[in-house]
Amino acid sequence: MALHIAAAAGHTGFVKKLLEHMNKEALAVKNNAGNTGFFLAAASKRVEIVKAMVKKNEDIINIRGDNGMLPLHKAALIGDKETVEYLYKATRDEILDHDNDRIELLISLINRGLYDIALDLVQRHPELATARDKNEETALHSLARMPIETCSRSNKHIGIL
Repeated sequence: MALHIAAAAGHTGFVKKLLEHMNKEALAVKNNAGNTGFFLAAASKRVEIVKAMVKKNEDIINIRGDNGMLPLHKAALIGDKETVEYLYKATRDEILDHDNDRIELLISLINRGLYDIALDLVQRHPELATARDKNEETALHSLARMPIETCSRSNKHIGIL
């Protein structure tokens, strides 16, 4: 559980030292809340920790944490762009086919202003444009709630406007 605490606290150096003494299976151990150290690292805003853990065991990307959430979705909820970008590229697409993974991820990306990743997700899965989440909302509902200046600024950055 030392890994869980160090990862959640964002102690990069300590996590790397722990990883040197662990086998890859130890990274899949869950705490009492049902989360791996990697799941907690995904929320730590420390992409270096995430990368070090994936280097040790690439399968941990697919281990769900609390409420069946993937580490990628947890990072999107936190809004750490660097970690989200890394996990988005590293997470196999078929893993995002459970329940409402893709639409939940899309809405989280929009809510955190990660529009370039959201756009890529919709381009890869056009059905998401009309998909509804567990609250019966679409991505358009989330976009409609965003302040206009936030959307405009982000869209210029990714070349939409």
